[in-house]
Amino acid sequence: MSLSFCLVCGINNNIQNNRGHAMNWLYIFIIGFFAIGMQAADLTVTFQQGLNGYSGVSDTWVSTNSWDTPPQHTVNYGQNESITLMRDGDQNPLLKFDLSSIPANSKIVSAHLELYNITPSSSGSQVFDRRIRLFRILRDWDEGNQINSPIDASGKHGATGDHAFDYFPGSGVDVPWGERGMQANTDYDGTETGYTDVQDEGWYSWDVTELVRNWVRLEQPNFGFVLRDATGYQDGHTDWREFRSSQFPDSQFRPRLIVTYNPDVPFASAGPDQEILDWTGSSIQLDGSASTDRPGGNNATLQYQWEIIQSGYGSSLSGIVGQDQMPSVTPDTAGEWIFQLTVTNDLGEFATDTVNVRLLSINASHPRIYLSPQKLAQLQARAVTGNPRWDQLVLEAQAGDAHMHTKALVGLLTNSNSLQDSAVQDAIDLMNQAGDYPTKTGDIALVYDWCYSRLSTQQIQNFVSYFNSWAQDNLDNPYSSDVPGWGNYWPRFSYSFLLAGLASFGDNPRAQEWMDEYRKNRFQAFDIDILNRIAEGGAWPEGMIYDWIANLSLVRAIQAWLSATGENLFLSSSWFKERLPFLLIHRWPGLASEWGYEYHPYVSIGDSERNRGAIGNYERIMNLILLEQFPDEPLSRQLHAYMASGTTANSDTFLYHDEFMWFNPDLVPEQPQLKTHYARGTGTVIMRSGWPDGAEDTDPSATHIMFQCGDHFTYHQHYDQNSFTLFKYNDLALDSGVYSGDGLSYHDRDYYVRTIAHNTLIVRNPTEDFSDSRPEATTNDGGQRSVYPATRSPQTVEYFDLHQTHYETGNITRFEDHEAFTYALGDATHAYNNPTYNQAMDTDLSGNTAKVSRFLRSFCYLREVSGYPGSGDYVVMLDRVGVVHAAYSGENTKLLFHTFNEPQVNGTPQTVSAGETLYTQASQVTSANDPGKLFINFIHPEQVHIRKIGGRGEKAFWVFDQNVDWHWDASEPQPRPISDFESEPYGEWRIELEPVDTNLDHSFLTVMTPRSTGTVSPPAMNLISGNGLLGVHIEDPGLNRVCVFSADDEGAPLAGTLTYQFVPSAESHHAIFDLEPLSAYEVNISTPDGATQIELVPQPGGAWVASDQGVIQFYTSDADLCEAQFNALASTWPQVSVLELITEICQEEAHSL
Repeated sequence: MSLSFCLVCGINNNIQNNRGHAMNWLYIFIIGFFAIGMQAADLTVTFQQGLNGYSGVSDTWVSTNSWDTPPQHTVNYGQNESITLMRDGDQNPLLKFDLSSIPANSKIVSAHLELYNITPSSSGSQVFDRRIRLFRILRDWDEGNQINSPIDASGKHGATGDHAFDYFPGSGVDVPWGERGMQANTDYDGTETGYTDVQDEGWYSWDVTELVRNWVRLEQPNFGFVLRDATGYQDGHTDWREFRSSQFPDSQFRPRLIVTYNPDVPFASAGPDQEILDWTGSSIQLDGSASTDRPGGNNATLQYQWEIIQSGYGSSLSGIVGQDQMPSVTPDTAGEWIFQLTVTNDLGEFATDTVNVRLLSINASHPRIYLSPQKLAQLQARAVTGNPRWDQLVLEAQAGDAHMHTKALVGLLTNSNSLQDSAVQDAIDLMNQAGDYPTKTGDIALVYDWCYSRLSTQQIQNFVSYFNSWAQDNLDNPYSSDVPGWGNYWPRFSYSFLLAGLASFGDNPRAQEWMDEYRKNRFQAFDIDILNRIAEGGAWPEGMIYDWIANLSLVRAIQAWLSATGENLFLSSSWFKERLPFLLIHRWPGLASEWGYEYHPYVSIGDSERNRGAIGNYERIMNLILLEQFPDEPLSRQLHAYMASGTTANSDTFLYHDEFMWFNPDLVPEQPQLKTHYARGTGTVIMRSGWPDGAEDTDPSATHIMFQCGDHFTYHQHYDQNSFTLFKYNDLALDSGVYSGDGLSYHDRDYYVRTIAHNTLIVRNPTEDFSDSRPEATTNDGGQRSVYPATRSPQTVEYFDLHQTHYETGNITRFEDHEAFTYALGDATHAYNNPTYNQAMDTDLSGNTAKVSRFLRSFCYLREVSGYPGSGDYVVMLDRVGVVHAAYSGENTKLLFHTFNEPQVNGTPQTVSAGETLYTQASQVTSANDPGKLFINFIHPEQVHIRKIGGRGEKAFWVFDQNVDWHWDASEPQPRPISDFESEPYGEWRIELEPVDTNLDHSFLTVMTPRSTGTVSPPAMNLISGNGLLGVHIEDPGLNRVCVFSADDEGAPLAGTLTYQFVPSAESHHAIFDLEPLSAYEVNISTPDGATQIELVPQPGGAWVASDQGVIQFYTSDADLCEAQFNALASTWPQVSVLELITEICQEEAHSL
């Protein structure tokens, strides 16, 4: 029998709080369930100032503002009736609760901070979230005794924006914050405890269970919480939130901390955290000896169980590792480990605790960065005359302008004191030079490590002083772009923090601070989440150049950490391994040259200068480091072959030291076979026709296509969802425009980054405002919306998710890849102002109302198929476009095709103005870029308008009412725009495909045929329509191609029996899209009136089943189709023999072909 009841009681206590003040009559609300002969009940206590005498709350806020008199950062608000939070860290509430009444052995079941907000979220009727994050405070502070007053008279004291403790002179010792408004990781923990989205008036709660647990157990000092804004400026939002404070007259609205705990359970102690920096792989001792049973219990009956909660990256260990009080455990890899101890008493009651164990294997001697003993021995074995990479490195080291790293490495491997001394002097000279760049300190630190044996005591001290001064300066006054996210400055500064710490470890008392700044405050706190968000496919949203700039430093830092500590952060995210296929396939075939250095050209997606081959060396070194880490991956062998073949198989001179270090001649190459790579994380699909000359990849006849439809992540990304580029022999369908180098030129912000520069859709709403696309943008290009009111550079995944509505711009909803074709269905509706979300809803951009209701692009690349000589490749593209108003249709709806040279159109021309011609009755565009040529055939609808725009000095880079063809000065001479890497403008012509009517819904079916300039015309192409179908039959002489889609404007799945006819001229391949996934059909072929009829009949258990992406493909000669014909004929002619039936089928098939 058991008896349970609920007890509410008041307990008379006379408890001393941590400031020595008596707390009379602490009123505790106890809500629990008691059972006779069973476990103890949980207790719930509410801590609230004045509730039955409780007086343990301290609260105030600190400000960074200085616009008022007196400046807010000098004011104490400790006795105000409210505490205020302001965006951007301008005002930050502090709260602290005395918890000394809870026994230290208690189990903390839950703890929640609750605050009453009195601020509406907007000035109107709209309701907005403001995300408020909670952090643990790391140092003590004084609530203070003032109401809106500076500490300007005797007796005044309290925390201000500048000080944790601020006294009138002579009254006490001031204690400053690390910086005005509190400094992360100095004054408060830089890792948030949690967050809550606060809207309008009412109570809001933050989960602080783990913090309260640590405070009650005395594992961390209780200095309270600080609240900080995570939303920033949002148009139309209230920038602040005001909460009732512990001084508010009506006590029921004061801050409260509600804690549920159980004081009558065992107490688990897993011991203090452990840090072993010279770990050699030996066992570690876990210690649960401080664990105890419940009060009055028997410690001898406790049972212990230790379990791995987090293992080091790459570990094969998991689960339970010990059942003793103090077990020995042997981890199998360096890194950050967490073990959980569970202690259980004889009543079955249990408690848990965790211990963090940091195991690093830092070499006490030098070198330790990159050149581990094993790596050093490997390089010494390769440092022989006749090794071309060693020979070029030695020759470069002897040059007068040799890089300091080249001299340092050769000097180290050859024991040349003179080379090492020269490298040290170069580093000293660089150290003394005015000015800074993100990797400067890291580069200097590498020389310090490699040439350590040549340093004098004074030089060591000078270097250490420089490292510490640089690191502290960058913490106190960080460079404006040194912020986390998908940018390129953050990883370069991270590299310098890390190498400054690693190199000087052992000589520098602050070295571990800089190592922790990298490992904990940067990589762990931000980078892992950032990389994991885009991990699938290993792409990078800022485009090629910024990818190489950012991620060479990223992988260099991780390689440095691995070599110096043994912890393998390459295994922290799948993004690193996922990079291998992306890096193999993302460049164009063929060769280009810059200053005598040959390289494979690349598509300039994102803010990327074209033809910047030298910086492509950054990618090469990044690739080689990744190959070092993943040598056994099949794609590593393909990538290695690509990196080791032909005239591109080397770095430029300034990276010869990296080339020698990371190129592995022992890795077995494998000829590239990869033809498709889908980077799901960024919505990028890369397709090739093949590798006609293998790993050398110098044959430009290979087709290379990139299709993009994903989210908007970062500043240097373009507004280009559902866009594509196409290369064969040369660039034929372009990502047009020329980048100035910083993204802020007139051409950059008003053309190059904008939708109009890409092969996608624009819909012009004349009232739309694009001024937030880039700073000071002015043109209305009719393109995709900016991410405003969110920032263009989100710094955390949390912020990105909070503003998912703004950053969600595209999704590839279906993807399928086969030898014969690659298919992607992109939905870029949300990239535009649309009915579900438009900027008029939550900004002051009242003209940015919905314009696009639908933009679905079915993109199908039909490859040449082996076994069918003479067949070619094609792109079939079905665009389903919907607009919300007739005024946005017609000539204001445009699908764009950018070309290098002036295209030719086969319709009837009408000159609109110089540089603009409108064609009616047009069905084909031809554009040549020697030795390549692109045919664009418009299959559906039958009538379209084709507008040709371009011409240097006329309408090149035209944006509706102006030519955006200059960077910085409208008087720049022609040709323009150009850059240091572009002597001629790029993409001065485009084709605009428009509907002939102002209907709201349109479907456009287009076929692109890439060929050499010697090709006179593409094969015949015939529309397939009717019965809910829309498709095309391409009469390729080697292999006819048939693509069929749903004719529904919204792409609704095909239903019922599907029938279409065509007249084949050769064997045919069929791809049927937009089917219900996994639906089954029987496929029947007949030949009425000289045509071939295909019939797909829905049939449960049918022989042909749509893929999970809704696709069925077949050749008309497939054995299963012959069987279907056999069965049909057999039922019709039961009298004939099997041999006669087979003969009839073969004749039928021959006739159809």
